[in-house]
Amino acid sequence: MHSERPSWKIKLSYFLSEIMIFLLTLFLLTITIIPRFLSGLKQTFGNIPILSRIGKIQDIAEIELFVILTLILFLIFLNKGKSFLDYWQSTSNTYVIRRFSRINGEVILNSKGKRVEQLTFAEKSYNKAVNKFYIEKRKNIIIVWLKLPETSQGMEIFEKKLEKITRKITAKNPDFYFSQENNPSYYCLVGSRKE
Repeated sequence: MHSERPSWKIKLSYFLSEIMIFLLTLFLLTITIIPRFLSGLKQTFGNIPILSRIGKIQDIAEIELFVILTLILFLIFLNKGKSFLDYWQSTSNTYVIRRFSRINGEVILNSKGKRVEQLTFAEKSYNKAVNKFYIEKRKNIIIVWLKLPETSQGMEIFEKKLEKITRKITAKNPDFYFSQENNPSYYCLVGSRKE
């Protein structure tokens, strides 16, 4: 029997990978777009005090790079014994299945003119569970944890979508046989590599 639920290491790895994407985006903005924008403002408007701090951006970029490298080392430590390709496939498959399974509500304009996604209580409960789907892929095994919604209405949506979700998982992994394992809080699929 495999783990009933994803370990804290798996959950932390996915959380850190989300932070890493944000930091990499911020780092790229810091070293490319922001300095050009500020130097353009300096040429246009002359010597404004805040624009004289352009050199400080390099210090910020160095701090961001240090944090990114620290996160990379921590992710390597969390995933020791697992190849980078397995980690990449686990992470990307998790985000694909989450995006595929999610219910997108109707987007409307609220009274303040902001776009708001309109979802029922059941759909919100279901989407909350979808955010806790995890896929752990290794060379000869795949474990898929699909979090069960906490409300009965969310569970009804889950049961309706389950066949599509499992078809998507098996289609993306044709070299594996999948079986279900019972679990009180997760619907767990375990895939073993075909011989």
